Amino acid sequence: DPGEFVGTGSAVFHLAKVSTLKAKFNLPPEQAATLSVGKTVQVRYAGRTYGAVVTSSSVIPRANRLVQMVALLDGPELPPVGVTATLNYITTLAKGRLVPAGAVRFIGNRAVVLVVRSGKAVSIPVRLIAQNGTQVALEGLQAGDSIIYPLPPGLTDGQAVKVVP
Repeated sequence: DPGEFVGTGSAVFHLAKVSTLKAKFNLPPEQAATLSVGKTVQVRYAGRTYGAVVTSSSVIPRANRLVQMVALLDGPELPPVGVTATLNYITTLAKGRLVPAGAVRFIGNRAVVLVVRSGKAVSIPVRLIAQNGTQVALEGLQAGDSIIYPLPPGLTDGQAVKVVP
């Protein structure tokens, strides 16, 4: 500002190369481990989406227990320098059979799903390994098992069922 005093060695302004921008973000270590250098992420700002590529990761969590990562945005149109944006990415949470969360029943502390075997509802114990909103990844089902979903009220293990396409 006109008339303002600046101390020796103080920065008066910063130059920015606006043809490329860096997005700095922090993730918990378990998520950072799945988002490696070279992976694509999306930066959203003011209703627009910009592509970016992860270029570095601090590997070791900082004092806030988060891993700092950097992604490079590159393109003819970029968001303004210094803004706060939303970062979206796709990562694998777990490997297992993906089923609707409503298909899982809990009996005590044991998770089960009902499947059709030989025309009957059979309760199969499963292990939940990840959940994402309305879906869960689980282990314990055989290939080709037909899961009963939505679960009819009162359906019990061993009850006769008919599969309707």
